Amino acid sequence: MTEDESKIRVEEPTNDEEKTGLLRPLPGSQPAATRRGVPIVKFLGITVAENKRDYLVAILMPFLVAVVDTALFALVVIDALPAEALYMFALPALISITVGLVVPQPSKAVLSAFLTGVFFFVIFVLFLIAPGFAVPEVGVGDFFFAGMVVAAIYFLFVVFASFVGTLVGVVMREFL
Repeated sequence: MTEDESKIRVEEPTNDEEKTGLLRPLPGSQPAATRRGVPIVKFLGITVAENKRDYLVAILMPFLVAVVDTALFALVVIDALPAEALYMFALPALISITVGLVVPQPSKAVLSAFLTGVFFFVIFVLFLIAPGFAVPEVGVGDFFFAGMVVAAIYFLFVVFASFVGTLVGVVMREFL
């Protein structure tokens, strides 16, 4: 052996080394936990069955959309926003796209769009009768009747806007 060969250490490459980058193997998939054939998932930090999560989403998303719609219509009622189609139809439809994107089945999404209108009606009537609680001499009944009439008209706007927004969201989820 020469002096140069003794300084250079030559080893056979081993296949036991961990591969990195694109050569690294894909991670193995772990089987999903199931209870009676239904997958178990975490939702808001709580372990629930997947179908129960779907029902919770189908109720919570319309409620959140209804709260935002009520805030918009409340601003229209107190004249902070003008009574234009942008605020009475376009923005509620845009907000309702989230229902179509999040609710997993199209039939439940359309039902959730109607549920948005129901939640809006209840919250908006509570908003409109709130001054009756502040002034008991006038009576809550008068505020309640007037609030029901106004909310019934706005209910139609919200239901149609929710249907349009939800259908757009469902189409976006399915095709994009």
